[in-house]
Amino acid sequence: AGTNSYYVIKKSHCPVLLIPSGKMYESFTNILFPARPVISVFEKYDLISPIVIKNKATLHFIGLRNPSYIEELHIISKLTDVLKQQSSADHFNTSFAYYFKDNRVADHLLDVIQKKEYTYDLLVISAELDNNIKDYYLGEYAQQIIHQSQIPVLLIRATTTITSKSEVLRILEDSSV
Repeated sequence: AGTNSYYVIKKSHCPVLLIPSGKMYESFTNILFPARPVISVFEKYDLISPIVIKNKATLHFIGLRNPSYIEELHIISKLTDVLKQQSSADHFNTSFAYYFKDNRVADHLLDVIQKKEYTYDLLVISAELDNNIKDYYLGEYAQQIIHQSQIPVLLIRATTTITSKSEVLRILEDSSV
């Protein structure tokens, strides 16, 4: 993504679809859906659902967490349970995988796309803006994927940002799902 694309992403309040130059896509049938231990995963799911339904796509979930934080394991476990229930209720074809080796999740996702175990044709990520550092600053995770992905990236700006892992876990445990 060039400077203009990056600027649009940082300022946009709606989802942005980036398609690598020189490529065309008529539909998306294998959608890579990484789930980091953040509550915005549900926003991302709600926005991608119509695309999955329209294209009769398979949604490939990858649970990602930093092994240094045990709370993240509990969050990913609960998020995965909810996503499994929801995707089953929505009649999606799904696959589930996990990556807990290290905190280099963007590198891992880019490697997964390159290995082509599945022919992924869309990567859906959420970007939490860090307003404490600087307005409209995208985290390293989103920046790396935006600049290096060889497939289209649908970037969804999170409207709900909760930075405390214990708060995310509390919300998931208190929910009725």
